[in-house]
Amino acid sequence: MVGSDRFRFAWVVCCFAIAALRLGIWLAGRLGLSAKQKAMAGPANEAAQGRDLISLCSALAMTVAADRSMVLHRENIRGLYCFLAVQLLYFVRLERGVRALAIQILAAAIVLAIFSLTGISLGKEGALGLLYFTLFAGNILWEVFGRGGRDRLFLTGMVLFILCDIHVGIMNLGDFLCLPDIYWKWIRPYSQRALWFFYLPSQALIAMSSCIVQKEK
Repeated sequence: MVGSDRFRFAWVVCCFAIAALRLGIWLAGRLGLSAKQKAMAGPANEAAQGRDLISLCSALAMTVAADRSMVLHRENIRGLYCFLAVQLLYFVRLERGVRALAIQILAAAIVLAIFSLTGISLGKEGALGLLYFTLFAGNILWEVFGRGGRDRLFLTGMVLFILCDIHVGIMNLGDFLCLPDIYWKWIRPYSQRALWFFYLPSQALIAMSSCIVQKEK
């Protein structure tokens, strides 16, 4: 798996480079505009576009850091912290409020308490993964219902991304539950391959997306 792991890491680095290039082009374009052109472009929209690209680049940079920890060095806890930062940056990118964040953290805490009451100990890694998945699902739901799915590239990328993470979760189920042989012989190997099918295009689509919502005139 060493070669494929390195390819995955290189792919994410390239996706970050795409977003960074888009930010660089935007900055160069802004510097090249005259005062009149800047006024015509609209300061509010320009500022929003700048914030969007900065949050996108930051999120993809944290994705690179997460993959470096989890894929190359097998440091899952550190990688989960980085992936939590990724979803928080997308939370900011989607302009969600503090109240929504509090509700999602509370929801994750309730689910964690239910697991504890049923005798299932998720540990630190499982608890971080649960919080991450809760934030992730909330971001997708907000893009669909809160923003009407207007950014098709971002939404598609996020859906593929979470499908990848679902397969990652399936791969790790054996660490928390006693599962039959069919899981180890068929289900886990399938998930180990399927996650690549979802992960690689997800990051490319996210890198090319824009969460700017144009106001109707």
